Amino acid sequence: MIVLGFLGDRGHGNRRMLRLKPHKNDVDPVSVGIDIHADGIALALRRKGKPSTIKCEFIPVRNQSEIPQALKAAVDKHRLKKQHATVLMPSNLYNLLQTSSPALRPEELRAAARWKINELLPYPVENAVVDVFEYPKAGQRGTERMLYVVAANRADVQREVDWLQQSDLTLKSIDIGEFALRNVVSLLPENESGTIVLSLTEHQGLLVFVKQDEVYLARRLEFGYNDLLLGEQNIRGDLVLELQRSMDFFESQFAQPMPPRLLVYPPDKLTSELTQHIYTELNIQVEPLILERLAGYKLDLDAESQSRCLLAVGAALREEEEAAV
Repeated sequence: MIVLGFLGDRGHGNRRMLRLKPHKNDVDPVSVGIDIHADGIALALRRKGKPSTIKCEFIPVRNQSEIPQALKAAVDKHRLKKQHATVLMPSNLYNLLQTSSPALRPEELRAAARWKINELLPYPVENAVVDVFEYPKAGQRGTERMLYVVAANRADVQREVDWLQQSDLTLKSIDIGEFALRNVVSLLPENESGTIVLSLTEHQGLLVFVKQDEVYLARRLEFGYNDLLLGEQNIRGDLVLELQRSMDFFESQFAQPMPPRLLVYPPDKLTSELTQHIYTELNIQVEPLILERLAGYKLDLDAESQSRCLLAVGAALREEEEAAV
């Protein structure tokens, strides 16, 4: 049995359909967020206090075999033994699917979701760890209820569990990037009116619509900041097209005002040319996502951390402990 907690909510976010009682100490003195990249580990440490702080660092590795040793060294360096950690599943190792919600009791939905996504997975559904989460109720058009379904290969999940155990960390939960972004936005002023977040790596992107702690829409992009910085018009056109499609879908699915701005991360990859191009095509305000703007926290991060640690910070901000099987 693998114990994990996909996508835990922070009080008012997308509600898990299958929930277990949280631990009494649901806010740890030190909360660890981990985002594993192909070339290293993004580590974020959230410490509650006066002031509350978030420290980030990026730990390079040459290959996957170095991850346990590098993580253990970081645990020893920061004296994190037995501290609770949330680790993110890499985006290529899970599926986030949208499906209609059958008229079933909450405890029956996961089994139903397994059946519905059976033919959509690249591996036998018997090998999948599956969880289900409600679509936001606020302003949803139509009468058909919708669900997010998250599925990951059990072997991939177990590998991340093993890495944490080998490093002497205590597994708090396994999360995904879409909801790590939600945790970050929940501490920004834009959370109330809603915002669109574009998070970019070198060759991939993640587009998420967030309002009042709810994820309304998430899309993955098959290009990143390196592709956009090359200045190729077709790539910029692809980005505008994905944004336009996402905005159209949002308007068709939810009786909600369109979020008034797009926040882009990393901030140093947002060029004036890209800002102007998006604004001209879509008439939406474009701004960099600056981690130092998080309400209630003092951040300690260098330039490398600023560009690599967004999702790790979101993982460290996860408050509530839950478990799913």
